[in-house]
Amino acid sequence: MIQMDVLEMGGWPLDCEEETVPDQLWRTLIADCGPNDINAPTWYRRACRECLTHVDQNGDLNTKKVKEMEGTPTNIVSFLDRVQRVTWNRRFFLSWSRGEASNKRFGLVPPKAEDGDIICIIFGCSVPVLLREVHANDGSYFQFVGGCYVHGYMDGEAIRRKRLTYPYLMAERFEMR
Repeated sequence: MIQMDVLEMGGWPLDCEEETVPDQLWRTLIADCGPNDINAPTWYRRACRECLTHVDQNGDLNTKKVKEMEGTPTNIVSFLDRVQRVTWNRRFFLSWSRGEASNKRFGLVPPKAEDGDIICIIFGCSVPVLLREVHANDGSYFQFVGGCYVHGYMDGEAIRRKRLTYPYLMAERFEMR
């Protein structure tokens, strides 16, 4: 079940007459990947748009119900299979960079995510990670919560376009336990 508030967070208004679905919504629903983790097929956007015509009276999208409707095309079923695998046991979020409230990001985090957790780009990691700051008697450290999907931050977009040189001035050092 993809709830109405998630669709709205992703940029899809409840009474939408739009022909296209915002990239951040459809790409987040599938973690921007297609079958066998290849690049997302372009027809996924159209499949998402078709699925959004089947929201219930509350504005929620019941993926299982749409898949099981008689006459549902196989491409819609394939898209919804991917959505179910990606969103299972994940939470949607809307966040922004420190000091940049206008730069909101939409994505998926582990179910144990909490307000105040930090999405971090760690050099060498293939995906952004969610960290939680812990204050202890012997100082502060960060605890690993899990990997995330953050639309617009998955392929190096979080790092400035200018090539960084060592020592990385933007980088911060911290302790993880």
